[in-house]
Order: sequence, then structure tokens, then C-alpha cells
Amino acid sequence: MLKRQDACLLLGVVAVILGGALFFNFSGNEPLWVEWLLGPLVVAVGLVVAIVGVALRCYAADEAAATTSSGAVAKPIH
Repeated sequence: MLKRQDACLLLGVVAVILGGALFFNFSGNEPLWVEWLLGPLVVAVGLVVAIVGVALRCYAADEAAATTSSGAVAKPIH
């Protein structure tokens, strides 16, 4: 089963690949505005989503290591 950060990273990579394929499509089946506007937009959104997925993955790894190394979780002071 995919975790949230894995799904986010995978979705970002797929969006970058699809946007690149749309932008560098040489067959010319799509209208020109779709290739030149939508392709780079999908790549940019895919990059942002992939970066967020990597950040979530790094943060989740740090959080899991912090809770297992100390053994106890401090309660917040109210």
C-alpha cells in the first residue's frame, strides 16, 4: 500500500512525465496552445508536487526516528 508521501511523489513524477510528453509531442495532434501552455504548466505543477512528496518523506523519516530513539514522547505544557 502506498503511503501519502509516496503517492504524492509518484503523482508528481507522473505529472512531470505527462507534461514533458505533451510539450515535446512532435505528432501535432493537439492544438498549439495546449502543447505550449498546458505542457509546461503540468510540468511545473508536477515539480511542486514531487518536491512536496520528497519533503513529506524526509519529515516522516525524521519523525519516526525521533519517536523510536527516545522511547517516550513529551506532553505539551498547557
